[in-house]
Amino acid sequence: MAAGLSLVPLESISADPDRLAWIHAEHRTALLLGIYLGGLCWSGAFLVYLAALHHFLRAREDVTTALLSGVGLAGGLVNAAVIVLSLSLAALATFRSGDPQSLAMASDASFLANNLTGFATAVCVGGFSPALRRVGFPRWLVALSVAVGLHHLASAAALAPAGFWSPRGPLGSTAPLGMTLWVGCVGVLIWRRRERV
Repeated sequence: MAAGLSLVPLESISADPDRLAWIHAEHRTALLLGIYLGGLCWSGAFLVYLAALHHFLRAREDVTTALLSGVGLAGGLVNAAVIVLSLSLAALATFRSGDPQSLAMASDASFLANNLTGFATAVCVGGFSPALRRVGFPRWLVALSVAVGLHHLASAAALAPAGFWSPRGPLGSTAPLGMTLWVGCVGVLIWRRRERV
């Protein structure tokens, strides 16, 4: 995911249609490669991660842990699907770089779809985190999960035309970083736990 993000110019967050068209035309290959890598991460690696995490938790005898894990899996699957939609719209924006108005509409739709993943992300971390806590994972992971979930719910409400509360603003743009941190922390904790067994 970091590789994909590093290819996307920061100024591509611009909302000015003419500037956006120039950026997409100038950086077309980098943007499309970044979108492709994002798709590999969120529709490939993330789905495998979700399945493995669900399997890890479902293997427990506790019915409540298995139920919570199922809720987390469902949220994660919806999250991944909406992210792929967002990436598809971003690709459409890049393909429409010659038409500033179409590009702006597709780009706006991509940012809106990305922000609306906040609902599914909150369900994902809200299901998996208590399940992980029930099997002995640290309390700080629950606190991180609450922060990530709340950040994503706030980003889903970021619908202002411009500024902090806009889909292109810092609130929505930074939410995926929180989820990436959560995924990384859970992965490291599971890896460390497996080494001890």
